[in-house]
Amino acid sequence: MQRNSTIRIKTGKCSMCPSSRGDQPLTKGLCSQHYWQQIRLRSVQRLEEKDVLKEPGLPDLIQRADEVVSLYVRLSAADSEGYCSCYTCGERARWQDTDAGHFIPRANMFLRFDTVRNIRVQCHYCNRHLRGNLGVFAQKLNEEKDGLADLLLEESTIVYKPSREELKAIIREYTDKVNKLKRRVKV
Repeated sequence: MQRNSTIRIKTGKCSMCPSSRGDQPLTKGLCSQHYWQQIRLRSVQRLEEKDVLKEPGLPDLIQRADEVVSLYVRLSAADSEGYCSCYTCGERARWQDTDAGHFIPRANMFLRFDTVRNIRVQCHYCNRHLRGNLGVFAQKLNEEKDGLADLLLEESTIVYKPSREELKAIIREYTDKVNKLKRRVKV
């Protein structure tokens, strides 16, 4: 028993216990087990609400944009049978077995999603093992348009951070293009 305290512990019957005695200590009309169970449930519900309302972060949007742009590049280079040629070595492979190779690395956000000038289909060997086979890549870019490789190298110094809305627009645009290409190419 507490001495010199004016605080009296409320006792009674828990409103959630079906067969509780009437002399147990209560907090807000509940026994300690049910009281803490309610607290935990409320905190779990708050976390679930935050997850539902939470918008995808910038890294999630960048990853999604990378995936859909890669699909677009590989599908657009594929023929009706689903085969495409590596930009740097010419090896033919199914579009699923190729990569979207970047002349200027993906770390540069300004050119990361530039499918017209910077990204081409490459076989796994050229893109991963030869690290993009950049010498041949630059030569082929310059054959397409004189000075393109130098222009891209110059533009790679531009510091750029895309907004959430720009990334969502890229995802929408390339998702639509991929859906149209899937009808043309054997998937």
